[in-house]
Amino acid sequence: MIDWETVSSVQHVFSNTFHANEIPMNQSLAILVSSHDPYSDLWPPYFAAFHRNWPDCPFQVYLLSNHIIFPDPAVKPILVGDVRAWPDSMRLALEQINEEFVLLLLEDLFLISPVDTARFLRLVEWVTEHRPACIRVEPLPGMVPSEFKGIHKLP
Repeated sequence: MIDWETVSSVQHVFSNTFHANEIPMNQSLAILVSSHDPYSDLWPPYFAAFHRNWPDCPFQVYLLSNHIIFPDPAVKPILVGDVRAWPDSMRLALEQINEEFVLLLLEDLFLISPVDTARFLRLVEWVTEHRPACIRVEPLPGMVPSEFKGIHKLP
């Protein structure tokens, strides 16, 4: 169940922080928050933490869900209806995103510290130039450190 009072508080904090049309959007990367309707109770605290820790985010943020739209002017909904399989909903979402690169976030992994936007923009430039197949902050087996400190890539 959605706590609309909390949603209203999130919208108030967001609108007092900045107006979406005042931030130049970076057109090369989209942020996709993967979720589905049964987890909609996480969206108010998730996006409150997101806006608190990345108030100057220059990227379009999308929320992947089934039918419910989260009422935040900085978040564009991507609705996939009754699709239940994660790969199918992800494919449908990616077909609706025009940006070249996608940062995939999950609705239950909250941003807990401030994002350094300038450093992140340098990372996007690095990705654009080097075009790695996949990067991660926490490496998986077989990944190697990249030229960008703190980021690992597939060899």
